Amino acid sequence: MAQSTIAIIILVVAMILYGIPKMPLSVTTILAMLFMAMFGIIDYNTAYSGFGNSVIFLIAGLMVVGQATVTTGLAQKFGNVLTKTKAGNNEKAFIAILFIVSAFASAFVNASLTVAILFPIIDAVVMQSNGKISRKGTYMVLGISSVLGNNLLTIGATSMLTAVSILAENGYGEMSLFTPFIVNAPAVLVVFLMYVTVGKKLQDKWFDFEEVPIASGASKQDNNAEHPVWKQALVGIVLVVVIIALIMGVNYGMAALMGASVLMITGCISEKQAFSSISWGTVIVVAGAIGFSKGIQASGAGDVIANFFMQISGPLGQSGIGMCIIIFFVSSLISNVMSDNATVAIVLPIAMSIAHAMGLNPTPLFLAACSGTKVGIATPISVAPMTQIGVAGYRFKDYLKMGGLVNVICMIITCIMIAIVYY
Repeated sequence: MAQSTIAIIILVVAMILYGIPKMPLSVTTILAMLFMAMFGIIDYNTAYSGFGNSVIFLIAGLMVVGQATVTTGLAQKFGNVLTKTKAGNNEKAFIAILFIVSAFASAFVNASLTVAILFPIIDAVVMQSNGKISRKGTYMVLGISSVLGNNLLTIGATSMLTAVSILAENGYGEMSLFTPFIVNAPAVLVVFLMYVTVGKKLQDKWFDFEEVPIASGASKQDNNAEHPVWKQALVGIVLVVVIIALIMGVNYGMAALMGASVLMITGCISEKQAFSSISWGTVIVVAGAIGFSKGIQASGAGDVIANFFMQISGPLGQSGIGMCIIIFFVSSLISNVMSDNATVAIVLPIAMSIAHAMGLNPTPLFLAACSGTKVGIATPISVAPMTQIGVAGYRFKDYLKMGGLVNVICMIITCIMIAIVYY
């Protein structure tokens, strides 16, 4: 049997397993990576190479730095400021502020962490507003804005980090920190403008269910806990320095690990807290996806799939921007029924093969794949923040209406920007 056929079988089986909720993503990715080596498609050193990629250490380091903002009370301090604004009694104004804060924070840290930090803050505002602000009117905004914010820089979303690592592994160099910002920021702005104009009215019309009451004690915040100001200041400084270092082109892994080490040495976060804050499943998925991707490429399976895509796509698929549109749509479609991490593990190797077959720069194709994957928010399945906000009582059709609308807006605007920037 041809190696390309074996690799395609492994890919199909992986897709099936990715779609089974009880099957851990990390286990599926590792098995796919190992089978690539077991069947001789790649050697074991190549299969394991993803675990030595600098992006892996960037992910771990940033998770520790992000958690330190919580352990030192820095995140809570910023949250308290939010509750004292004039928007505390005006839902439309509060939505605007929440969107900006969430999107900005998620550009630098994992969106799930942003959501977790802002949950108790929103609940406090809701309780203090005497019914003027609701959970169902704000939680959806939090989920959507955090997901879109993750698309602004290469360090926020796992999908972008995976793209960075695969591009580097294939000799295209590391994608710069702000590369995604250029093509995704306009979409974020349009969605923001939609929310401050007609978004609230749409939500009020569509979310016609009873408000889910806040559980007793759920909004209580640790305002009385004493957190040394110097630790909060140090965490803020370290976060800024790490970001500046990344902008200046310092090695991703070194910058993030150095920042995390400084915070552990100074006691801003304990070793136990640091290691427990790292999502090891995410680390394994990204590392395994790199080896899996190399197997797809080395076997020729990527070329077979790429040629198939080009044959069925018709005239649209004959141009670079046309293929970007197709990849964005397919990535978004798959991501709505499958984890975003699983989706990028499948789509990125195919996008690389398409780029090689058509003689294209893979960067815009990767941006289309990652952006499309992340905005697959028409269901609560794909990205963790959209699952987290489900506590507000949203039904499947609520995700489909609001998330689907945002999904379409982002596809149109982002693909237009990719065309302007790259074609």
